[in-house]
Parts: sequence; structure tokens; C-alpha cells
Amino acid sequence: MTVCVAALCDGGQGVVLAADHMITAHFPIGYEFEDDRFSKVHRISANAYAMFAGDVVSGDAIVEMARNAVRDNGMSNVGEIAALVSSVYGQYRHMQAAQLCLSPRGLTLERYYELHPVLNPGIVGSIDEALMTHNIGVECIVVGRTKDTYSIHAVHHPGMSSCVDAIGYTAVGSGAPYILLSLLGDKYHKSLPSDKVHKMVQCAKKKSEVAPGVGTESKYLRFPKQEEEV
Repeated sequence: MTVCVAALCDGGQGVVLAADHMITAHFPIGYEFEDDRFSKVHRISANAYAMFAGDVVSGDAIVEMARNAVRDNGMSNVGEIAALVSSVYGQYRHMQAAQLCLSPRGLTLERYYELHPVLNPGIVGSIDEALMTHNIGVECIVVGRTKDTYSIHAVHHPGMSSCVDAIGYTAVGSGAPYILLSLLGDKYHKSLPSDKVHKMVQCAKKKSEVAPGVGTESKYLRFPKQEEEV
């Protein structure tokens, strides 16, 4: 399923990003492969980036929808951008759930709710359960800078966002538990300098490669320094 990680450094005045190059898709069949031409780190505004783990088709669609919405609304506040990504995530999930659960019955979501009172209660219960629990298999990280400080937000099922600045880092994907445990064991703190945090993230990414679906090729970025690939 891949792995992406973001960690603050220099007291929040910098950030280190890392991602593998594993591509995961589920249509028309489930498959995954590594391709270093594909980046998991996407610029969605002049001051914000989005990273995603999981199904590449859904992830790309969410990023593109979010990028267009951020541009159309002229947004620059990272918290607001993360909230918008979360909203787009939820909209995409609802759209996909409706296609899977209602289209085979010849219904749209709007028509389903119109007929809700007269439909068989057993059918309504099963459809409602499917709509509520449908998981698109995507997790996102939104990273951005407001004035002199960077901020990290995690976006996950069913379309919720959480600011993780208090702890300073987060990871998504099948390798996330290994990343988090490695940084904990190395006594990571966001006050540490970027070079030290970069090495910690590199070490954590290497450890995460034992997880199913995590690629061995990696891309690392550091801000506010010039973007660099290692």
C-alpha cells in the first residue's frame, strides 16, 4: 500500500517529507509496482503539498479536485487547505459509494433519499450501512507553510482531518506503524535540526520496507531549503 511521512524540524520552521514510489491500484484488478517517474508528493498551492497512500486512481482524483478548489477559492492558510482536502475526500467517497451501491439499482443518491420512506426497511438498512462504511482505501498528508511556520495535517477515512503539529510528525500507508515506532525510538522532537530529522526519517523509511506494499525506492524533500531529492 506504500508509505508517506512528514516530520517537522527546526522548531516548526522546516519539514522533512519522504515517500516511496510504489503504485497501488484496484481497477480492473488489484496490482502494485514501483515506478520512480511517479511522485507521491503533489503541490496543491503556492505554499502547500499533499501526499497520499493507497489506491492511485482515487488518490490522484482527490488531489486534482483539491488543487482546483484551492485555486478557485484563492486559499493560502494551511489549516483551511487541509479542511478543504478533507471535504473533497468525503465528497469523493460519497460519490464512489453511491456508484457502487445505488447505480446497479438505477438510483442516484438524491433519488434514493426521496424514496427512503417507501423502500423496504431491510434494503434501506443494508444500503445505508454500505454507504456509511465504504472505504476508498486512501490516506493523505497535507503539509504547508503559513508565514514562518510549517504545519502537518492527516486526512483519513471517512473524510476527517487532524493537525499533528503537537507531536510534529505523521505517516500513512502500510508502512506507517514502522515509521512511527522508529521515530519514537529515536526520540524524535520537532525542535531537532533538519539534518538530524532527515537522517531519522531515512532510517524510519528503511525499517518500513518490511511492511507489505512498501517500495524500496524513496524520495526525500526538505523545506524551506531548496527541494532536494536523495
